[in-house]
Amino acid sequence: MTDWFDGYEELLSEQSDNTRDFDLGSENWLKGRTLLTSVESLKLAIDYVNDHAGNYTDEEELLQYLMSRKSVHHFESCFVLLRHGLYNPSRTQIRFLLEMYLLLKGLNRDKKQAARIYDETREQLHNMGSEPLTGTRLRTINEFDSIVKSERDALKEDEYQLLWQHTSNSAVHPYSLESIEIDNEYSKSIEGSLLDAVNVFAFGISAQFVKTWSGTPVYWDLMKLIDPMIVRIRTSSIGAPPPLFDEDLDLWFPEFSDWQLRLAQNRR
Repeated sequence: MTDWFDGYEELLSEQSDNTRDFDLGSENWLKGRTLLTSVESLKLAIDYVNDHAGNYTDEEELLQYLMSRKSVHHFESCFVLLRHGLYNPSRTQIRFLLEMYLLLKGLNRDKKQAARIYDETREQLHNMGSEPLTGTRLRTINEFDSIVKSERDALKEDEYQLLWQHTSNSAVHPYSLESIEIDNEYSKSIEGSLLDAVNVFAFGISAQFVKTWSGTPVYWDLMKLIDPMIVRIRTSSIGAPPPLFDEDLDLWFPEFSDWQLRLAQNRR
């Protein structure tokens, strides 16, 4: 985990008496450990791009790279929050991951647009948080919002509503029954459901990260790096991913990926 992770964990531990370890004694230990494996696999893939993909990376990939790297902190936040029974803040992080996944799909669908946005905002992207909002940044935010909305509108209404409801921070809605949940009180079912959601978004975001380099030699190496994550997620009782991830199913089934991998290696 990253350096900030330990400090965040220590801060929450001081404020909570409900810290749980995802070990063999816990009900959702496999799902919790799967999340750790997923985060580490994504970080390995990002590090591999840092070290080996320079010749295959330009403006069409850099924005997706920055966004995927940012998502790592949100996966780690989910892990820490769920360990402490903080379910509503976890939902906020999952909502971010949902929108990040939709954004990555949209950027990969139109890499020319991704390159243009990166080229227009590269300096501000690298200094994000240290500069005031500018007209260019506001236009970029609006563009990101339009990309997410376009991907969202392509979903079936019932599918979208279910996803949106599941990732909503229900505590902010006083009229919802869920708002009476008291955070920091352990619930096996809520914890398991939220871990399932985080893990399936780990698959989706990692799949889109790999697909950012489709058509390049590093694509197959990245596939191999995330394959252990996919196998682990498949065996943690999630079942088939929701229809939202249909475009990524070619990476969901290891037997199909292995066949692709062997074919690609034979062609080298």
